Amino acid sequence: MAVLFVPVRTRLQAQIDRLYFRTRFNYQERLEAFSLVLGSMGSLDAILREFQALVQDTLNPRQMFIFLPGRQSSEFVAYGANKPETDVRFAPDSPLIRALRETEGVIYLEPGQPWAADVIAERARLLILRALVIVGFKGASQLNGFVVISPPLSRSGRYSYEELRFLQNLSGQVSVAVERAQVVDSLERRVRELGVLSQVSQAV
Repeated sequence: MAVLFVPVRTRLQAQIDRLYFRTRFNYQERLEAFSLVLGSMGSLDAILREFQALVQDTLNPRQMFIFLPGRQSSEFVAYGANKPETDVRFAPDSPLIRALRETEGVIYLEPGQPWAADVIAERARLLILRALVIVGFKGASQLNGFVVISPPLSRSGRYSYEELRFLQNLSGQVSVAVERAQVVDSLERRVRELGVLSQVSQAV
Protein backbone atom coordinates (compact mmCIF):
# COMPACT_ATOMS: atom_id res chain seq x y z
CA MET A 1 0.00 0.00 0.00
CA ALA A 2 2.89 2.34 0.75
CA VAL A 3 3.95 2.13 -2.89
CA LEU A 4 0.61 3.58 -3.97
CA PHE A 5 1.27 6.74 -2.00
CA VAL A 6 4.70 7.42 -3.52
CA PRO A 7 3.38 9.27 -6.64
CA VAL A 8 1.00 11.32 -4.48
CA ARG A 9 3.77 12.20 -2.04
CA THR A 10 6.11 13.07 -4.92
CA ARG A 11 3.57 15.39 -6.54
CA LEU A 12 2.81 17.01 -3.17
CA GLN A 13 6.52 17.54 -2.50
CA ALA A 14 6.97 19.04 -5.96
CA GLN A 15 4.13 21.49 -5.32
CA ILE A 16 5.63 22.47 -1.97
CA ASP A 17 9.05 22.94 -3.57
CA ARG A 18 7.59 25.11 -6.33
CA LEU A 19 5.72 27.21 -3.76
CA TYR A 20 8.66 27.59 -1.39
CA PHE A 21 11.33 28.19 -4.02
CA ARG A 22 9.14 30.09 -6.49
CA THR A 23 10.59 33.47 -5.57
CA ARG A 24 14.15 32.23 -5.86
CA PHE A 25 13.48 30.68 -9.25
CA ASN A 26 11.79 33.84 -10.48
CA TYR A 27 14.69 35.97 -9.24
CA GLN A 28 17.20 33.72 -10.97
CA GLU A 29 15.27 33.94 -14.22
CA ARG A 30 15.13 37.71 -13.94
CA LEU A 31 18.87 37.90 -13.28
CA GLU A 32 19.61 35.79 -16.34
CA ALA A 33 17.26 37.84 -18.51
CA PHE A 34 18.75 41.09 -17.21
CA SER A 35 22.25 39.84 -17.99
CA LEU A 36 21.26 39.21 -21.60
CA VAL A 37 19.70 42.68 -21.89
CA LEU A 38 22.82 44.35 -20.45
CA GLY A 39 24.94 42.75 -23.14
CA SER A 40 23.17 44.78 -25.81
CA MET A 41 23.32 48.10 -23.93
CA GLY A 42 26.15 50.55 -24.34
CA SER A 43 24.88 53.80 -22.85
CA LEU A 44 24.87 54.55 -19.15
CA ASP A 45 21.35 55.99 -19.32
CA ALA A 46 19.94 52.81 -20.86
CA ILE A 47 21.63 50.60 -18.26
CA LEU A 48 20.39 52.64 -15.32
CA ARG A 49 16.84 52.92 -16.70
CA GLU A 50 16.68 49.15 -17.12
CA PHE A 51 18.06 48.63 -13.62
CA GLN A 52 15.54 51.04 -12.10
CA ALA A 53 12.66 49.40 -13.94
CA LEU A 54 13.64 45.93 -12.79
CA VAL A 55 14.06 46.97 -9.15
CA GLN A 56 10.74 48.80 -9.18
CA ASP A 57 8.94 45.88 -10.77
CA THR A 58 10.52 43.23 -8.53
CA LEU A 59 10.92 44.85 -5.11
CA ASN A 60 8.39 47.68 -5.41
CA PRO A 61 10.24 50.20 -3.19
CA ARG A 62 8.66 53.49 -2.24
CA GLN A 63 11.56 55.24 -3.91
CA MET A 64 15.13 54.66 -5.00
CA PHE A 65 18.11 56.84 -5.81
CA ILE A 66 21.19 56.00 -7.84
CA PHE A 67 24.33 57.97 -7.01
CA LEU A 68 27.22 58.33 -9.46
CA PRO A 69 30.46 60.32 -9.38
CA GLY A 70 29.75 63.80 -10.68
CA ARG A 71 31.33 64.94 -13.95
CA GLN A 72 32.16 68.37 -12.58
CA SER A 73 33.33 67.17 -9.16
CA SER A 74 34.29 64.00 -7.35
CA GLU A 75 31.13 64.10 -5.23
CA PHE A 76 28.51 61.38 -5.68
CA VAL A 77 25.33 62.98 -7.00
CA ALA A 78 21.90 61.50 -7.67
CA TYR A 79 21.33 60.27 -11.20
CA GLY A 80 18.52 61.80 -13.21
CA ALA A 81 17.64 61.78 -16.90
CA ASN A 82 17.55 65.58 -17.02
CA LYS A 83 18.61 66.66 -13.54
CA PRO A 84 19.52 65.04 -10.20
CA GLU A 85 16.51 63.50 -8.45
CA THR A 86 17.63 64.91 -5.10
CA ASP A 87 20.04 67.59 -3.89
CA VAL A 88 21.64 65.15 -1.43
CA ARG A 89 25.32 64.58 -2.22
CA PHE A 90 28.10 62.48 -0.72
CA ALA A 91 31.75 63.49 -0.64
CA PRO A 92 34.21 60.86 -1.92
CA ASP A 93 35.80 60.64 1.54
CA SER A 94 32.51 60.56 3.47
CA PRO A 95 31.93 57.73 5.99
CA LEU A 96 29.26 56.07 3.83
CA ILE A 97 31.48 56.02 0.74
CA ARG A 98 34.31 54.51 2.77
CA ALA A 99 31.94 51.86 4.11
CA LEU A 100 30.70 51.01 0.61
CA ARG A 101 34.25 50.63 -0.65
CA GLU A 102 34.98 48.15 2.15
CA THR A 103 31.66 46.29 2.09
CA GLU A 104 31.18 43.32 -0.21
CA GLY A 105 27.48 42.85 0.38
CA VAL A 106 24.37 44.87 1.08
CA ILE A 107 24.12 47.50 3.81
CA TYR A 108 20.72 46.75 5.34
CA LEU A 109 19.44 49.29 7.86
CA GLU A 110 17.14 46.82 9.55
CA PRO A 111 14.42 48.54 11.59
CA GLY A 112 14.98 48.29 15.32
CA GLN A 113 18.67 47.43 14.94
CA PRO A 114 21.59 49.81 15.67
CA TRP A 115 23.38 51.32 12.68
CA ALA A 116 27.11 50.95 12.12
CA ALA A 117 29.24 53.96 13.03
CA ASP A 118 30.00 54.83 9.39
CA VAL A 119 26.30 54.84 8.59
CA ILE A 120 25.25 56.80 11.67
CA ALA A 121 27.54 59.62 10.54
CA GLU A 122 25.33 59.96 7.43
CA ARG A 123 22.05 59.64 9.35
CA ALA A 124 20.60 63.00 8.30
CA ARG A 125 21.13 62.36 4.59
CA LEU A 126 19.92 58.77 4.76
CA LEU A 127 16.75 59.78 6.59
CA ILE A 128 15.98 62.29 3.83
CA LEU A 129 16.38 59.47 1.31
CA ARG A 130 14.31 57.09 3.50
CA ALA A 131 17.11 54.59 3.12
CA LEU A 132 16.63 50.97 4.09
CA VAL A 133 19.07 49.26 1.71
CA ILE A 134 22.33 50.59 0.24
CA VAL A 135 24.34 48.68 -2.34
CA GLY A 136 27.55 49.79 -4.00
CA PHE A 137 28.53 49.46 -7.66
CA LYS A 138 32.09 48.30 -7.06
CA GLY A 139 34.40 48.30 -10.03
CA ALA A 140 37.79 46.71 -10.46
CA SER A 141 39.59 49.49 -8.60
CA GLN A 142 37.00 52.01 -7.44
CA LEU A 143 33.42 52.62 -6.39
CA ASN A 144 31.49 53.53 -9.54
CA GLY A 145 28.27 54.44 -7.74
CA PHE A 146 25.64 53.05 -5.43
CA VAL A 147 21.89 52.73 -5.02
CA VAL A 148 19.78 53.74 -2.03
CA ILE A 149 16.43 51.96 -1.72
CA SER A 150 13.57 52.79 0.63
CA PRO A 151 11.19 50.26 2.25
CA PRO A 152 8.74 48.38 0.01
CA LEU A 153 5.22 49.66 -0.44
CA SER A 154 3.67 46.40 0.68
CA ARG A 155 4.22 43.75 3.36
CA SER A 156 5.92 44.69 6.64
CA GLY A 157 8.20 47.37 5.24
CA ARG A 158 11.14 44.99 5.21
CA TYR A 159 12.98 42.98 2.57
CA SER A 160 13.47 39.24 2.79
CA TYR A 161 16.81 37.48 2.59
CA GLU A 162 16.00 36.34 -0.95
CA GLU A 163 15.18 39.89 -2.01
CA LEU A 164 18.43 41.23 -0.57
CA ARG A 165 20.37 38.45 -2.24
CA PHE A 166 18.67 39.23 -5.54
CA LEU A 167 19.54 42.91 -5.17
CA GLN A 168 23.15 42.12 -4.39
CA ASN A 169 23.52 39.86 -7.43
CA LEU A 170 21.73 42.39 -9.62
CA SER A 171 23.99 45.20 -8.45
CA GLY A 172 27.00 43.05 -9.23
CA GLN A 173 25.89 42.81 -12.85
CA VAL A 174 25.17 46.53 -12.99
CA SER A 175 28.58 47.36 -11.52
CA VAL A 176 30.36 45.77 -14.48
CA ALA A 177 28.05 47.41 -17.02
CA VAL A 178 28.27 50.84 -15.37
CA GLU A 179 32.07 50.71 -15.24
CA ARG A 180 32.21 49.80 -18.93
CA ALA A 181 29.75 52.54 -19.87
CA GLN A 182 31.60 55.14 -17.79
CA VAL A 183 34.88 54.29 -19.52
CA VAL A 184 33.25 54.61 -22.95
CA ASP A 185 31.56 57.86 -21.94
CA SER A 186 34.85 59.27 -20.67
CA LEU A 187 36.65 58.37 -23.90
CA GLU A 188 33.90 59.87 -26.06
CA ARG A 189 33.94 63.06 -24.00
CA ARG A 190 37.71 63.25 -24.36
CA VAL A 191 37.46 62.81 -28.14
CA ARG A 192 34.89 65.62 -28.32
CA GLU A 193 37.13 67.89 -26.25
CA LEU A 194 40.09 67.15 -28.51
CA GLY A 195 37.90 67.89 -31.53
CA VAL A 196 36.95 71.26 -30.11
CA LEU A 197 40.59 72.08 -29.33
CA SER A 198 41.56 71.08 -32.86
CA GLN A 199 38.92 73.38 -34.36
CA VAL A 200 40.04 76.24 -32.13
CA SER A 201 43.68 75.78 -33.08
CA GLN A 202 42.79 75.70 -36.77
CA ALA A 203 40.75 78.88 -36.41
CA VAL A 204 43.65 80.62 -34.76
